[in-house]
Amino acid sequence: MLDQAGFIMSSNLEAVNVTGYEEFEIMGKHISIFYRPEECEKASADLEKASRLGSSIVTGLRVKKRGVNFWAKMKIKFLHSSESNSPSFKVILQDTTHRALSKERTRTLRDEYLSLFNNPFVGTFKFKMDGFGIQMCNQKTLEFLGRSNSTNLRFDHFFASLPPFEQFISQLQENKKVEGFKFLVENGNTCHETWAIISARYFEGHGFAEGVMFDITEQYHQMMELQRVNTELDNFIYHASHDLRSPLTSIMGLVNLGMREPSVDVVNTYLKKIQDRIHHLDILLKDLISVSYNNEIQKEYEYFHFEEEINSILTLLKHPDQKININVEVTQSIDFKSDPVRVRTILRNLLSNSFKYCSPETPAPFIHINVRVRPTHCAILLRDNGIGIHPNFKSRIYEMFFRATERSAGSGLGLYIVKSMVEKLKGRISFESTLNVGTTFLLTIPNQITPTVSLTLNPISEYFMLTSKQIELVENSWDYVLLNSQETGAVFYKKLFEIDPGLRQLFKSEIHMQSQKFVAMITFAVHKLNNLDEVIADVKALGMHHHKNSVKPEHYASVAVALLWTIENVLGKEWNNEIKEAWMAVYTALAKAMIGAQNNSVL
Repeated sequence: MLDQAGFIMSSNLEAVNVTGYEEFEIMGKHISIFYRPEECEKASADLEKASRLGSSIVTGLRVKKRGVNFWAKMKIKFLHSSESNSPSFKVILQDTTHRALSKERTRTLRDEYLSLFNNPFVGTFKFKMDGFGIQMCNQKTLEFLGRSNSTNLRFDHFFASLPPFEQFISQLQENKKVEGFKFLVENGNTCHETWAIISARYFEGHGFAEGVMFDITEQYHQMMELQRVNTELDNFIYHASHDLRSPLTSIMGLVNLGMREPSVDVVNTYLKKIQDRIHHLDILLKDLISVSYNNEIQKEYEYFHFEEEINSILTLLKHPDQKININVEVTQSIDFKSDPVRVRTILRNLLSNSFKYCSPETPAPFIHINVRVRPTHCAILLRDNGIGIHPNFKSRIYEMFFRATERSAGSGLGLYIVKSMVEKLKGRISFESTLNVGTTFLLTIPNQITPTVSLTLNPISEYFMLTSKQIELVENSWDYVLLNSQETGAVFYKKLFEIDPGLRQLFKSEIHMQSQKFVAMITFAVHKLNNLDEVIADVKALGMHHHKNSVKPEHYASVAVALLWTIENVLGKEWNNEIKEAWMAVYTALAKAMIGAQNNSVL
């Protein structure tokens, strides 16, 4: 208890325990005895505040006996009394050092936890097991997912497909923790996939789980590349030794037979067979040299003139007995720079396959090659009506030493070399093939003269319903899409089924195969925009096919939205209203042709 001036009049036993002073030691002393020397004036200010407000609570460091500091909480109450010798203040003094230290420790731990949780290098998250709603996640997690905020975010949104998510949750519920779970992230990026490793712990009593995730995309691709190289090395050693030894064994057998044969005519037959085996061995050795060249030799960029190079290759490949209609269209008004040896090898292997697998039953066999050179890249379209590729073999045609047909007399390295060299040049390759109908390959290879994207256009001129400017916009943008996105078809169908889920049941085949067909169809149409008559018949036939599969005219609007979204998503900042209008004009023309074919079939 204090008088009006703040001097101590009495105290209880607990005050002795708190301050260390006996009662007689503090009687008549000012309350500032418990304040640090530099804060003595604060004692009077605290009393003045209590008398003005009626009471006040102050906290801070105070001083015990022998100068020991402690953290105190002081409740000061002003007492109204008419007697001058009556106490004027009642002070309750509490030692809150332990509580303050605990609170500070808790705050420090919380800050350290949040500092770890919000670190910029690792994705961290916390989610409820009931409903999988995300309670907390850091910025790195949002970057993984391609999102700007965590609104309505659930843990299952982390996964690109449902089975890995279900597998992860099952392990988490069973073991209460999961470590090193690898999965493909659903990051909304159509150009690049993201792979991550996730580890989490389930706090069952609290109903939530916490975890961390690491981006392992680069390591994943390196591991996959290493596995591929190891597999190819095993195949290379086995097949190369087998394919090298086999013709040599045949030659030795024929030589032995020839040495015992008295007939010159029979010997000549053996020599002809020996010549064939040597020719086969020569092809194999050349292909092996190409593989070694692509793996070992650095790229050297030089000017490349497609028309003269293609004509030179055709001169070597054309056989007088083969009646094949060959159509070469090269649009190269600007320079193109790339590795000439690799580009030449790519063209030679593709054209060689078109000649080699020409269908004998086709009355009018053809090979059509179209090359367009742009400032950023070249687009090569090679189409034939040969024997095609069986659907069961489409996923394997780029494998080393794989032969898709018994007609193949080659090494089985041709398309492997093509794909390897295209990828070495940072290009893209895709194909579509129908058995006994033909095959179409599309390649895009960067132009090393101009590495940046450019959509320079020609002056407007009218052509049917499309202007030349619109045609070039569509051609350039589609080539850019193919050059920068490996999963264009898959992304399109994913968006399409989001817009109209009912369309999913119309597609009986695997979406992967359907995606390849979609890309090939758009590519074929885009490359024929200057000659719509050549593509319109195929488009109408496609419309009839859609009609048989219950595709209705109103579905074309959903396809348009999904297609434009897919292109816009890849082009990014290059997308604009002019490109959008060009694509709308092209799509409208094609859609009208297909819908018209459907209506005519109904009539």
